[in-house]
Amino acid sequence: MIFKHLLVLLAFLLVLSSAKAGGWISSGGENFHDGKNPWFLKNEHVRYCLVHSAQDFSMNESDVESSVERAIQYWQKEFSKPINHFGKKINFDLGNNKFLKTKGACQGDEDLRLLFGYSALASNEKSFLGKDYKNYLGVTVRTDYDTVWLKGKGFIYIAGDIGEHQYEAKEDMIKKAWEHKELLDWALIHELGHVFGIAHMGNSIMSEIFMDLLISKY
Repeated sequence: MIFKHLLVLLAFLLVLSSAKAGGWISSGGENFHDGKNPWFLKNEHVRYCLVHSAQDFSMNESDVESSVERAIQYWQKEFSKPINHFGKKINFDLGNNKFLKTKGACQGDEDLRLLFGYSALASNEKSFLGKDYKNYLGVTVRTDYDTVWLKGKGFIYIAGDIGEHQYEAKEDMIKKAWEHKELLDWALIHELGHVFGIAHMGNSIMSEIFMDLLISKY
């Protein structure tokens, strides 16, 4: 029920933003090459690690790990559903991967790094986000792509909600979003969607403004 209300509000906000838009707007048309490909093909093992910064994050590490598992399961369930394509059912199979969490600290050779809180970022990752890092609630960054094996590497960053490096929470935003487990679930689902090659689109959970809407008080 909550998610349905989110979608209704999102559609309303999209109409408002379109009505107020002005100036030059591009319709796209650039050549993406392999830029929008899924990071992993079906049946591949995906090694991931998790870095949790307690000083930046209101949710404890154990609950964060559980949220990650739920987000992975969400997409695996979605991708297991056959698609009706002109009367013919096609199995997508994209999320048919085995996600394996590494033990201990990140070693640097993982396929996917899950970073929670600004202090979890490496120096080069902080440089990438730049001085406006507080504007990010979450972001997915592909840092490497093997064009022979069609396999990517990179990280998902979820901004902290406490401490000096917390995301910039405006008047209408929830201040400590990650005290609510379902909000982190949806944030991770959105970012993992990019790992599976889904770009920002429409007014679904993959909308460009979904993350903003997610922590809106309204």
